[in-house]
Amino acid sequence: MNRLLVVGTTLLLLLGCGQKEETAMTQPGPDLQSLIDAERGFAGQVYDKGVRGAFLANLAVNSVVFNPMPVDGMNYYEAHEDKPTLLEWEPSFADISRAGRMGYTTGPWKFRADSTDSLPSVFGHYVSVWKRPPDGQWKVVLDIGIPHAKPVSDSVELTWPPQPSDKKAQVVVDYEAAQNALMEVDRKLSETSLAQGFPEALLAAASEDIRVYRAGSYPVVGKEAARTLLTDTVGSLTWEPDAGSLARSGDLGYTYGTAEWRAAADDPEHQKSFSYVRIWKKNEDKQWQVVLDIALAQPPAEAGEG
Repeated sequence: MNRLLVVGTTLLLLLGCGQKEETAMTQPGPDLQSLIDAERGFAGQVYDKGVRGAFLANLAVNSVVFNPMPVDGMNYYEAHEDKPTLLEWEPSFADISRAGRMGYTTGPWKFRADSTDSLPSVFGHYVSVWKRPPDGQWKVVLDIGIPHAKPVSDSVELTWPPQPSDKKAQVVVDYEAAQNALMEVDRKLSETSLAQGFPEALLAAASEDIRVYRAGSYPVVGKEAARTLLTDTVGSLTWEPDAGSLARSGDLGYTYGTAEWRAAADDPEHQKSFSYVRIWKKNEDKQWQVVLDIALAQPPAEAGEG
């Protein structure tokens, strides 16, 4: 839910592209419902505990939040001054691994600098990755968000992808090797981005219902909407994943790191750095596909750094 982390730096927001949502199914399965309930419970705790208290109660040890660069979540919120602000959010989409131990949620957030303000002042979307140990509670392991303009409608419809009828899930035998393999998939995507351009590389590796999030634009869903949003992404975009993780069932995972953009490969004067998070899911052919891609611009390095 990294909604708070982008509030202070972005107040002038641009309208973005339209979005397409999946048709909601009648009822989520019990594992997915437990994740949705955890997310809604988290949001509800803000009213009793404040922003700081709610995050500390729901973040996992060693969690990562983006500020806009990745930082330790518990340390960040331990040091966070709990002002009388109000941060509200609601999930609009959720998905879960086959084994039901990892999942992610996303949806709109809105922020009031003073909880007594009649109207929110900043809006955006968040992405949270959750994990649940056996016989344990859901905890947020990664949290990131973007700001965008005020939505046209306050209505939020919760959707989720079709869930497999066969819930049998195999446990990854060599977890470290599987995690390293996912990181390598992300590295290979960077190589393809350098050779073919980022939009084409991402869309070739994307699921049909990929979600793409960029600051200043509404999230988009689907390859064609993503292509439109990314149409101005020209130049060189490459990255190196810093870390990642996947479900014990091996079908859902994420990577994150720093992406470097240059207007031209030989133009070091015109470049930017971005923090990115990429959520991956295996398709029916057991191939990793990108189901969500989100990026936040990092502040420019101080003169003399690097």
